Amino acid sequence: MIETAQTIGHQVWSAGAADSHGNPVDTWAAAVDVGVYGYAPPATRAEQEPGGTQVITHLEVYGPQFTVDSHDRFVVDGVTYEVSGEVANWDKGPFGYAPGQVIGLKRVEGGR
Repeated sequence: MIETAQTIGHQVWSAGAADSHGNPVDTWAAAVDVGVYGYAPPATRAEQEPGGTQVITHLEVYGPQFTVDSHDRFVVDGVTYEVSGEVANWDKGPFGYAPGQVIGLKRVEGGR
């Protein structure tokens, strides 16, 4: 068993809420601390958009297996990120080694 060295906040997504017009809206539960092995340094790039410049930051989190929905959010070092893409499960190898999962995260600021 690999020890977790870092703690990040996990905000679970829910589609159960509705706005004042009855339209479904996304909601997230309060962040719950989860232990992870660590995370890579953020990778940031700027992209020009008609409405301004977007700054896109990607972050990979390495951790043990726990349930992650593609709509969930994570708070890492006080910054909120959204799940980006599929979670990579590394526990399916042929030799019984189960190191956990890699969660891709993304944050978009600016632009439209």
